[in-house]
Amino acid sequence: MSAASFRWAVVAGVVLVAACEGKKPKRARSEPDDRPTSAVSLPFPLPPAAPRDERSATPNPSGSSRKSPFPTEPSQWKVGMTVTVSVALDPADQENVACASTVEIAGKRCEFESKRDRYPRKLTDATLLRPYSGTNGERFLAAGMWSGPEMAKGKRPARRFMVQCKLLVQGRVVSPLIRWSKVGPWNEQGEAWFAGTVSGCVVDP
Repeated sequence: MSAASFRWAVVAGVVLVAACEGKKPKRARSEPDDRPTSAVSLPFPLPPAAPRDERSATPNPSGSSRKSPFPTEPSQWKVGMTVTVSVALDPADQENVACASTVEIAGKRCEFESKRDRYPRKLTDATLLRPYSGTNGERFLAAGMWSGPEMAKGKRPARRFMVQCKLLVQGRVVSPLIRWSKVGPWNEQGEAWFAGTVSGCVVDP
């Protein structure tokens, strides 16, 4: 080999070695990071969640935590109690509604003893039991509804109105006959109705 050829071989070898040493190895492919990218690190720990109070999750249908001192559910009524009743009345109810029974409660009784027989003695509003249906579905017999100061003719509303009263429960009349109109039929009731005296009636505005 000539001197020139030897020099070119040496140069080529040097270049090849330099190229091999300068080649960078490929980086190993990293595994994907499963950590959520939206997570934020807080400088303080979060307090534990407060236990849920099941009672507070129950809505109060009345919108108030106050309870009336007077029971309004007939299932809670007992003889001797005073309860609150709300009734929708028509001025004509004073003459139209009636009940029939031979039972007397604290000197009060129905206008009729049967479908055809009227009680022979005179009864006043204070001693005459009449049937009423409360706004909560309660049904009862009561005297004294039309003798209060706000219920006098000329002062009470001329059309249908609402009234709230206190009812003193004085007894029960078993299976009374009920008539809601003078020309209407008698309705036989299969259950006992509470009976008593109303007072302190206030007409709702």
